[in-house]
Amino acid sequence: MLYSPSSILTYKQCPRKFYYQYVERLPTKKSFALVRGSIVHSVIESFFKIDIEKVSHQNYELIFRTLVFDLFKQNWLKNIDQIQELVPQQDLQDFYYSETAQMLQNWYTSFIKKLQDKIISMSFKEAFKSLTPLTETRIIADEIKVQGIIDAILKTEKGIQLLDYKTSKKEEIDEEYKLQLAIYALLYKLKFNEMPYEVGIHFLKSKEKFMPVDDSLLDFAKLEINFVQEKTQTTEIKEYNKKPSPLCKWSNGECDFYKICRPFN
Repeated sequence: MLYSPSSILTYKQCPRKFYYQYVERLPTKKSFALVRGSIVHSVIESFFKIDIEKVSHQNYELIFRTLVFDLFKQNWLKNIDQIQELVPQQDLQDFYYSETAQMLQNWYTSFIKKLQDKIISMSFKEAFKSLTPLTETRIIADEIKVQGIIDAILKTEKGIQLLDYKTSKKEEIDEEYKLQLAIYALLYKLKFNEMPYEVGIHFLKSKEKFMPVDDSLLDFAKLEINFVQEKTQTTEIKEYNKKPSPLCKWSNGECDFYKICRPFN
């Protein structure tokens, strides 16, 4: 199999969950978090497809803001059937709509600040193009049997910057996110024979956080990838231990495999 940051993190979280999802390939449930994440990613990706040659320097802020929220409304309506199925309560739908809109407002504000900083030393159109990343880039590294999709790749004055967008409540790069980013950095290095300058996450509820890329970070990724791959060569369920935790069942949900796994028995 081709591993991914998601499958590697799943094993680290719970080997038995990895078994059910990636060995037995049992179906997983839809979740609103995934639908919302897809909407936000689609909005940001589509935003950078605007024909900047047709945008005037005089009113670009209004044009950009209108574009962001038009794209948001379109994508929300496009997914409304799934949203209503996953979140049937109208008041909760309204809350999530407003919350997601605020995330995109945070992203828009951050982008405009960067653009204005760039305009000081270059033209408006040059500044926009310099901040336009490669989006949703899939990289497959056959030599380590790992693939991943990087949300944004940006060329900066200091080097390549890799960025991931998150709609979660977290505001810091914890060990889980550190491993995900380390794998992205390794994939980029293997694909393009160039080490990224830094990797980071834009926590859309708050702000961007970055960490530098060095050999120790790439070695960390290699070590964890090798560990998970070595542990998952078997198809014997007994080799995939249960790892009971609050991620098994919480106030308003449970793991996709909770009923078959019965982790607390």
